[in-house]
Order: sequence, then structure tokens, then C-alpha cells
Amino acid sequence: LVSRLDLPTSGVLPLARSRGAELLRAQFTAGLVEKEYWCLCSGKAAVSSGTISKPLLVRHSSFNSLYAEVSDAGREARSDYQVAEVYEDEKSF
Repeated sequence: LVSRLDLPTSGVLPLARSRGAELLRAQFTAGLVEKEYWCLCSGKAAVSSGTISKPLLVRHSSFNSLYAEVSDAGREARSDYQVAEVYEDEKSF
């Protein structure tokens, strides 16, 4: 297991089976890994690109899982976004 990538939001688990896994783990720990996400959204975006910068606090739910919420007590998180493509309807993609 290299990292528990964004556990409170997505829970992706990157795995590696080589000596390079330790190097990759160190890069995650040092904050050197740049993450990129793609998503499909319904409706039209008000603007085609921007930045969301809010402090996120990780909390435990009643089901013993983690989630993140916006809170002044949290760590600063930044997401830059850009609309890559616009589809006229859901049948287009």
C-alpha cells in the first residue's frame, strides 16, 4: 500500500509491487504528488474554470468511516478546476 489517497473524499488506494513503492510512498508523505481528478457533472457551470480554496476538517462518521467538511479548524485545501468538455445531453457521452 503506497497511500490512502484522499481517504475522506474518495478512498482510492494506490498499490505498488516494487522497490519503487518506498520512493512513491515518500513522495506522497512529502506532498510532492500532484493529483488530477475527472468528473461528469449535471447542468452548466457558472464559469469554465476557477479555484476552490477552503479549510477541510476530517471527521469520523457513526459508521467508523471518515469524511471531510469545510471548517476553520481544518487544513487548507485547494482545488483548481476547468471544464474540459460540455455535452448537450446525457446521451452524448
